[in-house]
Amino acid sequence: MLLSTSFMASASDIDRELFNPIVASIVKIEAVTDSGSFSLGSGVAVQPSRFVTSCHVTAQAVSITVLYQGLRWPVVRERANTVRDLCILQVRGLDDVVPVPRGKVSDLRVGAEVAAIGYTFGAGLATQVGTVQALHPLADGTVIQSATYFNSGASGGGLFQMDGKLVGILTFRLKGAEAYYFSIPVDWIESELAR
Repeated sequence: MLLSTSFMASASDIDRELFNPIVASIVKIEAVTDSGSFSLGSGVAVQPSRFVTSCHVTAQAVSITVLYQGLRWPVVRERANTVRDLCILQVRGLDDVVPVPRGKVSDLRVGAEVAAIGYTFGAGLATQVGTVQALHPLADGTVIQSATYFNSGASGGGLFQMDGKLVGILTFRLKGAEAYYFSIPVDWIESELAR
């Protein structure tokens, strides 16, 4: 199946042959609250039937659904670490979604190119290439600041090195004259999965 995604490379062209399988591992997340309102975000396959997203996407949800290849799959279990804004969702029936390869934040350097992949405004899947702007030590990890544009619908999507390895989960942005984009480190995913 050929995947349709928008590649908005701002620093260089990415290797589509390398990134197309990764795009297939990014899903859309829909969370419904008890008032009936929706929260939309993105998720990344990290193990068979397990997807990582930002907890602020699923906060106060009474039901969570993963959208994959035009179908909705209910989340049967959620493990949340709200301090880290990291949630792991378990979905039965999606064992065939290939987990993305994971890298290490310690391999990143300021100025390195990275790619953010997520659902723009909860609609189309988009890839934005930028550079690492800063690495901020926080507790037992390093928060990544980058120039890879993303919006709220992309929260929970992935930040990848140009070799296709996941290094962060898109989490929050600060608006202003110059926007700043932040991702939590892949290392936190490893420790949560180990639990």
